[in-house]
Amino acid sequence: MPPSGDPDAFLSVVSCDDRPPSILEDGLFVLQIVGDEMSPTLEAGQFVLVDTGDVRPSPPGVFAMWENGGIILRRLQLLPGVAPRRVRVAADNEKYSEAEIPLSELRLKGRVVAFCRAI
Repeated sequence: MPPSGDPDAFLSVVSCDDRPPSILEDGLFVLQIVGDEMSPTLEAGQFVLVDTGDVRPSPPGVFAMWENGGIILRRLQLLPGVAPRRVRVAADNEKYSEAEIPLSELRLKGRVVAFCRAI
């Protein structure tokens, strides 16, 4: 949860209205980062490309996921040798804590495969 307590403060969808995320082609959409949770890897104002066809957190990576009514980005790592399967969920910014949650509780939207920023 961001410091403001507003779950929608993590990310905003690249759009001029309340339409779904900008679809580039089958299985890909773009989000714009608003918060500092993934800093220094990803910064506010940058855009990320999300592949909705890749929702398995192995290998580890950055994923878009639903949480508290909004889409957030987190670094996910499937924990080996743990039953039931659990995932380490972490922000890259050290001021936010990490958690370990059951894989079955994740609501993944897809893997972040690229990012860009305005020039």
